[in-house]
This record gives sequence, structure tokens and C-alpha cells, in this order.
Amino acid sequence: MADMKRLGWLLLLVASVLAPRVASAQSAGSIELVAQSAWTDDGGIFDLQVRVAGAESGSTVVMRVHEPLNERLQVRAGVTGRPVLLETEPLLLDELQESSNEVLSLEIALVGPRTPEPEPLDPTEPELPILRIDGNPAVYPIVIELRDNAGELTDSVRTHLIELPRGLSQAPMQVVLVLPVEMPVTLQPDGSRTIDAATLEPLVTTLDLLDLHPNAAVTLDITPENLLALAESNDSEVTGLFDRLRDHVSADELFARSFVDVDAQAWVDSRLEVELSELVDAGEQVRAQFAVALTSPTIMFPQPTTDTSGIDWMIDYGTQGLVIHDEYLVPFDRGVFAGQPNGQFLVTAESGATLPALATNRSYDRYFVAEEPPAEAANRLLAELAIEAIEEPNQRRAIVLAPDDIASPAFLNVLLSGIDRLPLLRTATPAEALTLADFTPSGGVGTIGSPLRRNLAPQTTTPLGSYRTEYFQAVEAISSWNAVLIADAATMDPLTELLFVSASRQLDASQQLSYIEQIYSIIDEQKGSAVISPASDTITLTGRETKLPLVIENTMSVPLSVVLLLDSEKLAFPEGNEIPIVLFPGTNRIELPIEALASGDSPINVQIFSPDRVVRLGSTELVVRTFAFSGIGFVIGGAAIGVILIWWWRHRRDERPVH
Repeated sequence: MADMKRLGWLLLLVASVLAPRVASAQSAGSIELVAQSAWTDDGGIFDLQVRVAGAESGSTVVMRVHEPLNERLQVRAGVTGRPVLLETEPLLLDELQESSNEVLSLEIALVGPRTPEPEPLDPTEPELPILRIDGNPAVYPIVIELRDNAGELTDSVRTHLIELPRGLSQAPMQVVLVLPVEMPVTLQPDGSRTIDAATLEPLVTTLDLLDLHPNAAVTLDITPENLLALAESNDSEVTGLFDRLRDHVSADELFARSFVDVDAQAWVDSRLEVELSELVDAGEQVRAQFAVALTSPTIMFPQPTTDTSGIDWMIDYGTQGLVIHDEYLVPFDRGVFAGQPNGQFLVTAESGATLPALATNRSYDRYFVAEEPPAEAANRLLAELAIEAIEEPNQRRAIVLAPDDIASPAFLNVLLSGIDRLPLLRTATPAEALTLADFTPSGGVGTIGSPLRRNLAPQTTTPLGSYRTEYFQAVEAISSWNAVLIADAATMDPLTELLFVSASRQLDASQQLSYIEQIYSIIDEQKGSAVISPASDTITLTGRETKLPLVIENTMSVPLSVVLLLDSEKLAFPEGNEIPIVLFPGTNRIELPIEALASGDSPINVQIFSPDRVVRLGSTELVVRTFAFSGIGFVIGGAAIGVILIWWWRHRRDERPVH
């Protein structure tokens, strides 16, 4: 027996350190699970470690293995009335084990068709308890009891032994784990960002978990606005979190979503599909920073209000698949499906077009917030997942775990460790799961037929109300002003970011309005000082056709695209009276071709506008003094000069003395 195999060791020590079980107030003591094997095969040894606290002298530990479970819901039913296959002899605790200073190891040998009957051991060595198995995949409930010196039960731990045959050939079941990272909006109306320790706590906890499981596919539900705040922070510790996030998370592990959290269906209902797409485009620009390939699948996570018109918008946007909470769908026919099918299905849009989708399995959420110790809760969830995989070995399936809350990071550590070590399971991104999972036939699992179609059960949206008008007006103001600013198209301008953040559902109506009012204040301040117009002056020029010199100052740090509007009764403008120019930061010297229609003083009005002629940036009145002649004037003047010259020549000739 000494050479029997130990497989799939699963360490839970981190769990017990992060969230130790509280010792019983009773003097009899308590027991907690520390570590166990992830799975064992025919001929292997199942290892289990527990820690006892506060046990009285003479206490013992007993382990019972019950008949294997036939379906996953039996995991929740407990073991009452379930036949016992093996009960170990009471193990007397020594002094250290009673005081919790030492971990107690328990082992069971699995003997099945492929294992020869164990030979007698050396009498000096304790013989391992033997669990006889049939060699097929199975999940056995195990109860470890702490008993006092009178043999009375004082505390117990429940876990599971997962038996798998060596060289299991079935494809692993895909497990999509979606973790919420809830952070408030960071951008404030004044343009500053609020990122404090409390704001970052959910993210730091998640990153610590990903550090322990760098190869696990974990999808994060986090807004692009929060990600951008991390990337653009002036605090090196905050940007360090962003760098850690990019080390662990790819674009495939982030949903395509709007820049901030909005009710997308309310925008569709308000005929703001284009504006909604711009919000998602902004989010996609942030997600692209996590891309490891040229393109990343566009997978969306619909909200409870999404209806068929919202699905049409998603299709038009280019969405390739959905992950959707099961309660947002009409329940499937229980006469056809005994439990929730774990394959793909189709969601139909108003137009009749369809999108492939996976539904979250909410029945597992209870484990994420269970009051029981995290190691026990995680092992029970792993047992249910293993049973799901065992029940349908020939089906390619995917289970989506997307809890709203998570009670303990220790729970997630145990869960990810178990998935990593169980050949039956594999973490996957939503895109991978949609690619690998089979479509569920509409006639039920195991039948042949068309893919299952599920209808949406949308909740009522909250109309945008007056915010729709406020948003449109702000868009027009920003559009006019942005037509002036020649900024880097690869970055989001501050005004647009303020506008996008104002759309967040995390803000109330007054807060939304404060962002929009700030947009107008910034535009008014910038346009009032962006350009210093030429001073009013009289400029003397000669010639009929000449150039008018202008000096215009750009006080901004970016070039400005403007239009000069020229108006004068005595001057013509060969290039037109609307001259588009670019003003670079600093002093700009411009020469405008003009043509004098008459000599003398000619007033000219110069106005500086945005390209759409909406925003007026400045104006000035100049007087142009010209000495110019028309064509006829030149002829008459030339003839007069000729007459004078002839007269002078003749007069000089007549005055010559005669010799």
C-alpha cells in the first residue's frame, strides 16, 4: 500500500489563512478543512487535512464516506439517510492536535477493478482504510466528525471525494467565471479623479487572486471609465494596478460595454442608437489596450431591460455573442428540460436575426455568499460541477458563474485551484465557451434538431426624460467646439469624457446635470480667451492689388481650425470673403489678398468663427488706407504728364540763344 498513487493534490492552506474558521465557543472544540486531494483514481490515495481547535483531552476524529451522488442537487441535500460505505476507526488526538498547533492528516486508499488486492503491511505501520470503487467517475460525500471523550459529536466538516479514471478522455466542461469589480465613477465634474483606497479595494482583492492563478481565465465586469482612470492616474501605485491588470487580463476577458454603466435599452427606446454606439466605441478603445491579437470578439453582457430591439442594436453594432443572466429570459419548458441546459442557444431580435448566447447558472450563486467556511463551500461547488460534467460526458457544455456578490476571496482561491486540477473542468473566456459549447437542441439534451431559442423577459426601463434633450444640446456644443480644436484623435477629449460620464446610471439627475453644466463652462472659458484678435488700427497700403497683414494670437496648446469672415464695401477679396485657416499655438502672421475698389479709407470687418460658423471667437474693425487708381485714371494721368513734358521741351527749345 505504501506505493499507491497520490493524484491531484489541492492546497487549501491559503483559504484557511485568509478566512480561518471561527472556533466554537464550546469547550469541546471545532474542526476545519485545511487541504484535500482535488481528485483520486483507481489505486490512488485520497489525502485530507484538518485542523482541530479547543478539543478536550481524549477527543477523537472519525471520517465517513457515503454512497456516491447521482445528481448535483444531492450535494445540497446533505448525507442524512445516505448509506455509509466506509467509516474509519476513531483517531485519538494527541496534545498538539487538540490545541490546533498541528494539522491532522487523514488518508483513504481507493481500490477498484484495476488495483490488485493490497498485500499485508508491516505490522508496525498503520493500515490505510480502503474504499472499494467500481472505477467509474463518481463523487462521494465525506463527513469528518470531531467527537469528545464520551464519543459525542461536537463539530463536523463536509466535503467530497471525486473519483476519476486515469487518462479520462472526455472533453472538459468550460467554466466561465465572471467577477464583478464594482467601483464608483472616478471622473468628477471639475475634471479631477477620485481614486482612494476604498474605491480600489475590490480591484486589489481581484488582482491578488489573479496573482495566485495567473493561467486561469477570469472575466471581469468593470467599466472602461474605471480602467481609464487607472491608466491615466498620476499615482504610480494606481498605474501599477493597471499594469498588473494587463498582465493577467486579456481583451477577451472583458465584455464589450459602454464607457460607463447605462441602461442601453432606454437609449435605444429614445432613438439614441448612434449615441449609444459612440459610448460603446469609447469603451472599446479602452478594451483595446488589453488586446493580445489584432481583433477580439465582441461579447456583450445584456442588462435586465434588454428587449428584442436592443438585440437588433447589438447585432448592428457587430456583437458576436451574449452572456445573459438566466432570470432575464423566459423560463424554458420544464417538461423538456429537467434542469438548466448548459449549451448555447439563440436569442431572437425584433428583426428576426439571432445571436448565440450562454445563460448564467444562478443556482450556484449561493456558494459565493455561503456562511459556511470558504473551503467547504468551494468544495461543494466543485462537487456539483464535477457531477454536471460526469452526467453528460459526450456533450460539449459551458457553465457560466456570474455572482452578484462574493463573500470571500479565499473561496475563489479554492474554486480556481480545484478547476485547475480537475480534468473534468476548464476555465474559459466567454468567447471560448461560445465557440466550444454545443448548441442545445430544442427537443432537449440528447435529441437531434434545431437549436434551442429562448425569449427575453425584459424588465421596464426608466425613460431618459429631460436628460435626452440636455445630452443632445451638449453634443452640439461639443461638436462645434471640437471642430475648432485640432486634437489627437486617438485620445478622448475632456469634454466628451465629461459628457459620457454624465450618462452613468450611478449618478442622479442633479449630478448628471452638473457634468453638462461644466461642459458649457469650459467651452465658454476656452472660446473667450482662445484667440486674441488683431487690434483696431489704420493700415496704409499702396497699389490696387495688395495683401492685408493680420496678426492673430492662439492662446491654446493645440492648433485651432477657424474661418475668417471678411466684409468691406470698398475692398474686394480675390480668394473669397470666407477664409479657412489653421492657427497654431502662439503668434500667427497672416497675409490676406485684397483689391482696392477706390483710393482712400476703406473700413473692413474681420470676424473669427468656428468652421461650422456657430462659435464666434473674436472680431476686429480695421481701416485700410490705399493710394490706388483705376485703369482710366492711369490713361488720363499719363496723357497729362505727356502734354506737360512736350510743353516743357518746346519751351526750353524756344529759349535757346540764336548764334
